[in-house]
Amino acid sequence: MNPWGAPRAFVLALALSCLIAPPAGATSVASKSLDEIVHGSDHALLATVVRVDMVDGLGRPVEDREARTGPGLRNRIRLHLDVREVLSTNCSRQPRRVTVALWSMWHYSLGAIRDQVQGSEGIFLLKGADFEPAYYEDFQRAIEERPQIQARLDALRLQRKPERIDCRQDSLHVSPANPA
Repeated sequence: MNPWGAPRAFVLALALSCLIAPPAGATSVASKSLDEIVHGSDHALLATVVRVDMVDGLGRPVEDREARTGPGLRNRIRLHLDVREVLSTNCSRQPRRVTVALWSMWHYSLGAIRDQVQGSEGIFLLKGADFEPAYYEDFQRAIEERPQIQARLDALRLQRKPERIDCRQDSLHVSPANPA
């Protein structure tokens, strides 16, 4: 017996159960600075989210506002952007309408994201021909950050001359599981 009156085996079992408890059901990633996200981007687009939708693992539309994304689920939430101004791009043609799939590991519901971002404006930091988020989070920036973003973009233009690529307009891509 220990000083609290509980059998030693019980105390040991309780302690071990705390050590092997399953991980919490939250998804988190390391934060990146604005500099890092801009540096990893190929496109900086001032745009409006005109529509938010969801597709299942087979690309079929999902209309249920309570439908979710997250680990083990194959649903994808997509932001449909109307590009107002291109601050920077390596596309051979200026993008006008693009679709951005959110990282599917976030625990989101279609309704919550639709209510939060549909109709919002921002500067979208994206990468690749399919306009993937430049990083899991913080790729949509406030328009008020434009001076800082533009200064970083100007500095990058002096450092590198990106090769022009053929980008998809109204891209309906699936982002990789681990964007850099």
